[in-house]
Amino acid sequence: MPPLGSHQVEGKTVAEMLGEFLREVAALVAVFSILDKLVQEHAVSWTWLLSAWSISLAFLVGGIVIERWRKKA
Repeated sequence: MPPLGSHQVEGKTVAEMLGEFLREVAALVAVFSILDKLVQEHAVSWTWLLSAWSISLAFLVGGIVIERWRKKA
């Protein structure tokens, strides 16, 4: 089985698409989780905010790690 970064779909490797996807998810989670909470007229606590940003950061780091791993291979 070839490595994850070697398959290409429409000119992009699977690893490249996965890295981009995870970075985009990070941005969406960071923005829309807060907006959803505010639209529902709930107070945004610091604990909740830190949790949402931590999840977002995890997606961001995952995307960056995959992109760096892809560029090394």
